[in-house]
Amino acid sequence: MHPSGYRVPLLLLLGFLVVGSPLGSAYAASDFERYLTDATRLYEELEYEKALEQLARAREVARGTEEEISITLYEGILFAELNKWEQARASFLTALLLNPQAKLPVRVSPKLSREFEAQRERARQVLAKRTPSASASSPGSSRSSPASAPGGVPTDRPEQKSKQGARLMPETPPAPTGLVEVREPARRIPVVPLVLLGAGVVAAGAGTAFGLASRDQVDAAWSARYQSEVISHQAQAQRSARTANILFGTAGAAAVGALVSWLLLPSPAAPSSGETR
Repeated sequence: MHPSGYRVPLLLLLGFLVVGSPLGSAYAASDFERYLTDATRLYEELEYEKALEQLARAREVARGTEEEISITLYEGILFAELNKWEQARASFLTALLLNPQAKLPVRVSPKLSREFEAQRERARQVLAKRTPSASASSPGSSRSSPASAPGGVPTDRPEQKSKQGARLMPETPPAPTGLVEVREPARRIPVVPLVLLGAGVVAAGAGTAFGLASRDQVDAAWSARYQSEVISHQAQAQRSARTANILFGTAGAAAVGALVSWLLLPSPAAPSSGETR
């Protein structure tokens, strides 16, 4: 088959592959907006379960923290409408930890709005514990009283002051009566954030590999001589592009999970003094 005969189908195939490849972030953004719009429409039609499915698809193509916050806020609203309040509170808290000033994207009932504001206050408390508070202490000033001569009468002669001061000062400072040991608390290793971050890095690397493989398959389809080879390369390119898209979505979710779990880690306890010897 002459190359010009299948040039048009291959161009159409390239258009579809760009959406799932790492080179097509603009097309992925349009997919995100489409899924989010469908979820909003289904929410207004009271199709909450189907709206959650659209949000799951939007998360696969989401890029950046702002898009993740939008998805999480919508999920919290849908969970609340389904009377799954624990999941709704968790979604609201996750979004507000990423942006304490976030607002609900749609109008909701007063009860749901109160619950959202309660989670905002909780997120602020969690973030406040994460902010180190520095306490400033001002050293006190010591004042010296005029030297007195024997008998309690003050004198103005410097030689008498120096002799009296030298007489009152001990030759050697007293030995300390005890030693205070200060033990620092053991630092906890953030295992969960590190594991999630590592998983995100692995998923991103694998997604890049599949994206490059998809591109190679497209190039192979261009240079194929027979129709069967073209179809085979096209199928392999589509599979690689779809896998790369899923892996990039997984990497983004893992990165967000690592950030949230790190923010939710308990603060280290203040150092306590040990025994006095």
